[in-house]
Amino acid sequence: MTNSDCVDNALNQVFVDLIGIDFNENCLLKGEKLFGQKINMKARELVVLLYEIEDRFKVSFDNSYITKGEFDTYNQILKILLNCEPKV
Repeated sequence: MTNSDCVDNALNQVFVDLIGIDFNENCLLKGEKLFGQKINMKARELVVLLYEIEDRFKVSFDNSYITKGEFDTYNQILKILLNCEPKV
């Protein structure tokens, strides 16, 4: 298993734990907007998700990812996370 696969699986587990969505079982949702109709995530859940990801992966996200709207899908978060060299 590659490092990116490990990160993907660990990120998926964060989503399962926090909002109950298993993106490995629902792969088509990985590109959907988290605030969109299909996922319908609440703003407070995104904040909790952000802090939980930073804690579990021992990374710190630049605020520009959020303000530019880049922290808005599973795939985007995974891409950002992989660029941060997370600890899994």
